[in-house]
Amino acid sequence: MKNMIQIDNLCFSFGKTQVLNHIDLNVPSNSIYGFLGPNGAGKSTTIRCILNLLRPEKGTISIMGKSLDKDRNQILQNIGATIEYPSLYGHLNAIDNLEITRKLVGAPASRIPFVLTLVGLKQDAHRKTKTYSMGMKQRLTIAMALLNDPELLILDEPMNGLDPSGINEMRRLIHNLHEAHGKTIFLSSHILSEIEKTATHIGVINKGKIIKETTIDNIIAPKNIPLSIVSDNNQSCFDLLMKLGKIPHRVNDHIEVDIESHKEAASINAHLVNNKLNIFELTPLKENLENIYLDLIEK
Repeated sequence: MKNMIQIDNLCFSFGKTQVLNHIDLNVPSNSIYGFLGPNGAGKSTTIRCILNLLRPEKGTISIMGKSLDKDRNQILQNIGATIEYPSLYGHLNAIDNLEITRKLVGAPASRIPFVLTLVGLKQDAHRKTKTYSMGMKQRLTIAMALLNDPELLILDEPMNGLDPSGINEMRRLIHNLHEAHGKTIFLSSHILSEIEKTATHIGVINKGKIIKETTIDNIIAPKNIPLSIVSDNNQSCFDLLMKLGKIPHRVNDHIEVDIESHKEAASINAHLVNNKLNIFELTPLKENLENIYLDLIEK
């Protein structure tokens, strides 16, 4: 199965307002797919269509190789999801909250201690959830989504409202679910730095259209990497790079040149030093996801 989720030509409107405009989406199996976009772009609507909470006007959704229209019950039994703010019974402890969900999804009782351990809440299982921090509530909500041992986990803004420690715990949990337990994770978030650290693939939606879909490596580690060089003689540096067949550029107090790998940077450095040039700085100017995302949205 190449794609865990495949969406083709999907359209959805609220009244006369078109929210999804012929979108195509491909979420590879065994990936962490970061789904990005500004408020009102169509992220939540897309997720609700995937979960069959909204019925699209046009287009098809296939999950685990099956049609959502034809195999709805079988598909949804193999999906775990958290949508927006954690919804818990605050006067009950974690075990009781999980027990209610367990009965609804028909999971075995043995899953409760397993998922509590998995999300790191075993020691706090008997505390009332109204005493939990936001991070603990988010992790308990994920534990509820894991009770049916789903292949696909959909997490809508799981890092919202978390402090740096909570964000770090959530990141470790997502990596563990993916790497050790083989979950495909569809992750919606506004925290771009965390998507950059967590996701294997990304999709960007804006104004109801998918404007970019690729691997995280392709978008933040392109083939041509700008290399910034600060030396004691920019003119000599420029001339030596030209002799190497490169196309350097003068930028303020340094020289920039495109390279294809860090190994090539080391080779250039050795060549410049061997030609009696003092190199003060040699810095690959790696793009970050935030800059790329903002550029996509603005365009």
